[in-house]
Amino acid sequence: MDPYNTAREIRDQLSSGKRRLGFFLGAGCSMAAGLPGISKLTSDIVSSMDNEILSNVISELEQDCNIEDILNRIRMLKEVVLVSSKWTKGDLDPSKLTDLDNEICSKIRDEVKYSNNLDMESYRKFAEWIKHTQADCQTSIEIFTTNYDILLDKSLDIACCPYFDGYIGTVEPYFDLSLVEADTIINDPRYKLPSGIVKLWKMHGSVNWKSVTDKKGIITRILRDNDSNSDKANNLMIFPSRDKYAYSRKLPYLALLDRLKYFLSNGETLLIVSGYSFSDEHINDIILQSLQKNPRLSISAFMYEVDDNVKEFSEKHRNLSIYSENMAILGGFETEWESIDSLEDSILISICSDNKLLLGDFAVLSMYLYDFVGWNQGAYL
Repeated sequence: MDPYNTAREIRDQLSSGKRRLGFFLGAGCSMAAGLPGISKLTSDIVSSMDNEILSNVISELEQDCNIEDILNRIRMLKEVVLVSSKWTKGDLDPSKLTDLDNEICSKIRDEVKYSNNLDMESYRKFAEWIKHTQADCQTSIEIFTTNYDILLDKSLDIACCPYFDGYIGTVEPYFDLSLVEADTIINDPRYKLPSGIVKLWKMHGSVNWKSVTDKKGIITRILRDNDSNSDKANNLMIFPSRDKYAYSRKLPYLALLDRLKYFLSNGETLLIVSGYSFSDEHINDIILQSLQKNPRLSISAFMYEVDDNVKEFSEKHRNLSIYSENMAILGGFETEWESIDSLEDSILISICSDNKLLLGDFAVLSMYLYDFVGWNQGAYL
């Protein structure tokens, strides 16, 4: 099997306007625009802080620890100190651990903010393709992402692509659960959204989401706040730590997980995965269960590298196709790319360079969608 024919076959799959189409975008997509990945995020944050507790935590961890490992250790220490004062020593008290936790989370927010220095070309092409493709689809294209930056929001706005992300209103847009659950739980046509509107679901929250609480600390409203100078204390984001599974079982995240489950479990559906390494258990649970329960579901995941866990997933679930630079797993069987003698199409040359399939790079994938798949009927001939 060669990458050239594979690229054409994937285009044929995307050309069908009858099947439901969705995308799942992970951190690798934001990295294509210039935002830091987990390794650079860790080094940037650690180098910007001078904190004795943080230094001690890092020294106790493995040499290649990341920001998730660091947050896990800080929160574990905080739990131990709160349970028993016998473990308290020196500056290791709950308030200082909490302050350190909050400072790290605040720096994560700052690192993933939008700036004019980012390369938005891949997101621009993706949003343009989504806009024009949606016009020929019978159902809404749904985009799921674990990223809490606003690159998708920004690019869809620039493309003038109408979309719904769970929020309505203008002055203080608020999260409307009834509209999010309109076709999953609430069977009432008054809450149905038009099929021509793209749906964007930010599974781990966003830098511009915040909660409003009453005097007892109970959340009363969830707002979208685009004021970068506003208080960050109530930002709604699931930070990288062992707590993210527990947080995902709360609103609004629970409703968004239900959206993913509903989308994957019903009817003939194609989900394109990009920039996601299958490292979030709460997401994987839904994907794998849906692959098993819905034989009409097809998932195509484009990756740089494939680890043993992903190989096991694709071997057990034949409707999960994995594509990486050097190999693919299709129908549960692993195969390497065959060499290509010559390519006349300049677009395919950039996609299938050196006998590799480069669609694991979101920049290449968005170019492939925009230039090779296209949105005009003639593009499919």
